[in-house]
This record gives sequence, C-alpha cells and structure tokens, in this order.
Amino acid sequence: PLEGAAAVRNLQVLFSAGRADPAGTLSAAASLSASREPELVRQSASLLASVHDIVPAGLHARYVKFMQSRYRRRARALGWKPALAETQSTRLLRNELVLWMATRGEDSELQAQAAALAREWLANRAALDPDSVTPVLQAAAWGGNRAFYDQLIAAIQSSKAQRERQWMINAIPWFRDPSIARASLSLLFERGIEPRELSAILFKAQGDARDVVWNFVKESFDRLNATLPGARGIPFGATLPRAAAGFCDIESADDVESFFRDRIAGLSGGPRNLANALERIRLCAARTQALRQAVASFFQNR
Repeated sequence: PLEGAAAVRNLQVLFSAGRADPAGTLSAAASLSASREPELVRQSASLLASVHDIVPAGLHARYVKFMQSRYRRRARALGWKPALAETQSTRLLRNELVLWMATRGEDSELQAQAAALAREWLANRAALDPDSVTPVLQAAAWGGNRAFYDQLIAAIQSSKAQRERQWMINAIPWFRDPSIARASLSLLFERGIEPRELSAILFKAQGDARDVVWNFVKESFDRLNATLPGARGIPFGATLPRAAAGFCDIESADDVESFFRDRIAGLSGGPRNLANALERIRLCAARTQALRQAVASFFQNR
C-alpha cells in the first residue's frame, strides 16, 4: 500500500507538470476510490480534488456528481469522529476526505453534521477529539451564517487556551459570505484578539474571499504594516504578498507585482516573498492552461 501511495503521488506530480496523460491519470485515480487501503483512497481523492478549480463552470455539477459517486459513501462511513484503535492513515483520510466532501463536494448531510458538532464543541470543548476539531469547524464555517460567525468570534475572545483559539481562527477563512470576510478583516484593527494570531484571515482565504482579502490589502497596506508586528526582523508588510499567493491567473500576477514592487522593495524579506508569491501564481496559471481542455473533456463524458 505504501508503495502504491508513493506511485500515486508521483503520478500527481507528473500530472500537475503536464507530463502525464490527463484522462488516463484521472481514470486511474478514480479506480482507486474503492481501495481498502486508506492511503490510496486519500491520494486518489487528492489528485481528483486538485482539478476542482480547473473544471469549467458549466461542468461543475458533473464534476461534483462524479466525486460524490466515488467518495461520498466512504466519507459518510468515516464520519467526523474517529473510531477506537483506528490507524493513523484512516485519521488522515477522514480529516481530508470528509472535509472535502462536506465543502467542495457539496454533501449536505456531512455539512449539517459538521454544523451540529461545531455548536456542540463550542458549548463543551470535550465533545470532539482534538484531531477532529479543525475540519469540523472549517466545514461548519463553509456553510455558516453571520450568527455562527458571531458565536465563533465570541468564543475566540473568551477562550484562554491558545490551541483552542487557533483552531477557531483557522476556521474563519472558510466562511464564504463576502460580508463575513470583510467583518473578519476588521478584527485586525480591533481590540479583543491579538492581531498576530489572526494572520490566517489574510493568508488562508478560500474561493471568492480571496478577492475581498486582496482588495483589503491594497486599501490597508500602510496601516497593516504600521499596526501589526513583524517577526525575526521582517516587517509585517513584507509578508503581505502571501495574501495573494492563492490566485491562479497571469492578470492577477501582474496586479500583485505592480502593487508590491515599489512598496516592499526596501522591506527586509519583501522582494523574496513577492518573488515566491508570483512564482506560485504563475505556475498555477501555467498548470491550469495545460490541463484545462483535457479536464473539461474528461468530465464532459462523465
């Protein structure tokens, strides 16, 4: 199984680099969805999940249906809570596969379960295994409304345990409502939560929230750099190119480069962080360009 998982990882690397037959690779990954080996299932799901943002909008429903047909039963059987004496590979599979199916996989049953468990955990911190807290809170945030957001923020502000606060903060970027994303960004300039703990809001935004975060960074760069503390001699402003590293098109890369080039040229670490962010965006754009047609063709026939 370990050798098989390594082979799938290698295949994913070749696939992402455009050096493997896309249709054959996607078919091979799908064939492993029924494997008894959790690591093989995890790797196969990871490969198929990696094309989520490449699938054209018109084929999105087909893609989701395809993923549900391969992985929903397994995800529901795993559930959100670990069983006694299960293997580490099964835990890893649960935390990745169940979260994916509850969010981008659009499984309403798993989503509802996550919302209920998140509320239970906020009332009783012993309600979930520590390994399950992060994926449950993230899934609950994905489908969460302003009431749940307010409940989460209140819990962060009242918690004295750093680990608990970080679990909850890491869920904030998973809210998809743009108004919630804007509200969360305002926390950086408010009292109640240490700003250094809130970097996930800037650097881990999901989906459409990336545009909200990017506009906020452009509007607030000077204030962010002056207000938030840096680390190890690197000013906070020098780290802000990371807030745009999730983009995946050349136009965004050009916008990011134009905005940051002069602003962070004199900030320690700034030019390197900008170069890293631009490389990531441009590599993603090139990968998308190389795979888009083949991915569309594969799911068009499914």
